[in-house]
Amino acid sequence: MSLKSASPPHKSNKRPPASLDILPAEPKKQKISKNTSEPKTLSKHDPLPAGCIWSQANWSCAYDVFFMIFFYIHHSSTELWTNSWRHHSPLASALHENFSSLSVNYAQGHQSTFDEHRDQLRNILSAHDPNIFPRYGPMAIDVADIFEHLNQTEQHVRTLTIQHICPPCNQTSPAVSIRLPTTVHPALLPCSGEYQLTLSTEFTIQEWMNASITANTESCRSATVCPMCSTSMQIATNFFQPSPFVHFEIPPEMRNSVLPSRILTISNTDVASHHYLLRGIIYHGQLHFTARLVTTNNITWTYDGQLNRGIPVQELNPSDDVRQLTTLQNRQAYIYVYQHVLQPALPV
Repeated sequence: MSLKSASPPHKSNKRPPASLDILPAEPKKQKISKNTSEPKTLSKHDPLPAGCIWSQANWSCAYDVFFMIFFYIHHSSTELWTNSWRHHSPLASALHENFSSLSVNYAQGHQSTFDEHRDQLRNILSAHDPNIFPRYGPMAIDVADIFEHLNQTEQHVRTLTIQHICPPCNQTSPAVSIRLPTTVHPALLPCSGEYQLTLSTEFTIQEWMNASITANTESCRSATVCPMCSTSMQIATNFFQPSPFVHFEIPPEMRNSVLPSRILTISNTDVASHHYLLRGIIYHGQLHFTARLVTTNNITWTYDGQLNRGIPVQELNPSDDVRQLTTLQNRQAYIYVYQHVLQPALPV
């Protein structure tokens, strides 16, 4: 079980370093033995037939879903992406070692338990802040706090960099950096005439990112005047610093309005666009977190540490309707996790 309250708190935003992953055309398979005489063939691009089991004595579901989503992304990614993840933050570096060890163990037929590796994550977090991350007992925590710690040392998390130019003078101003919010809520947008989103309107996370970038850019433009001729300066360039992943927190009052996008595309003026692929969703309800793991070709697996001994279960009748992803077992989507990829996925 987890969560400090029925309504998860809103979080501040941050940003990560560069990362790329190439979407696999066809999943490669490797053999793995399961303590039997017959080897079992598993696809690297599907979740392993094992997972974190919820601890009744030391409530673990917040750690369970966080660990399972990022382990699966790491396990199914290229070395280029895992290297980017490893350099993202100290916590990401520690998790990289755990994830790599777990993957190697399974590849060699040694099935070390996910719980041991999850508990190493708990130990790190509890040592850092035992009040937010109590190590023992039936203590509820908010999974969003783990994300905050994951990004804690990154200075450019979710940063939009904007540079202005004065057309008459051809003068450029120093670049301005703006942190884009993690929490999806129209109240967090600067006042802008474009891309207004309201609580009563259904919108996608792609539309939210477009609105957030446009509103911040316009807000910055109107406040910038050329020091030489007092002319309002124009946007010369804007650039969203890429990161291994981005995540979005959905507050309770927005959960009927926000729809996930399968792919996010973030455009820049002078360089290629960045693409992010939906890879995980965390759900909350009845003081418990569950998750969906999403493959690179949009196959979904459900995960609940209280069920099936923590082993993810493939959904056999997936729907193209993204509204189906907003709930799971009567729990509502709380956090969407996107992985930075080199190119957008092809339609399935």
